[in-house]
Amino acid sequence: MSRIPRGAMPVVIGTLLVLILLPAAPAAAHETRVVGDIVMTVGFGNEPAFAGQPNEVGLSLAERRSEDPIVEGVDVDVEVSFGEESTTMEMEPAFVVGAFGEPGLYRATLLPSRAGDYTFHFTGSVGDQEIDESFTSGDDTFSPARDPAEVAFPAQDPSNAELADRLERETTRVAAAAESESAQARTLAIVALVAGGLGLIIGLILGGLALRRART
Repeated sequence: MSRIPRGAMPVVIGTLLVLILLPAAPAAAHETRVVGDIVMTVGFGNEPAFAGQPNEVGLSLAERRSEDPIVEGVDVDVEVSFGEESTTMEMEPAFVVGAFGEPGLYRATLLPSRAGDYTFHFTGSVGDQEIDESFTSGDDTFSPARDPAEVAFPAQDPSNAELADRLERETTRVAAAAESESAQARTLAIVALVAGGLGLIIGLILGGLALRRART
């Protein structure tokens, strides 16, 4: 058995590391799932995705048996959800047959305004097969939208979303404080009315007693 020359060992090790690591890279950014006769690969179109930066919902479709890209008969919408908010968009081909683009790739323009996990729910049909599949970003699926502050240099100014969140928190706090003060004012007013009423009643009683004594 032939031996590897000592001087070539670093090159061999480096090549092996590249071969091991490169195939794993797409899995960290996209999720692949077999759905009937179709292979769906889903993720953000531009990785890594950052909040406040233009991006897209990416969907790659291929035949399960032949692995050929699916370029016809695709009628799919995507519902994008973040927390309790959602919006629905039409998936459009990212290619033109006979021209530029990647066959089998479909996309919907998206600007993720908040950092965090997103869910892509695809419905419609691919050929004769109905599609109803949800994909949620996470450690084992596709990458979530990241906070641009993680990589911004120099220090980044607050985004519109961050300012809106801050304003909403302050508005809620001020409204709660105002409600508390209003409740205290109402309580004091009621106490004052009750005290005034009692004072009036006591005054009438004392006045009546004094009048009786004067008559006797």
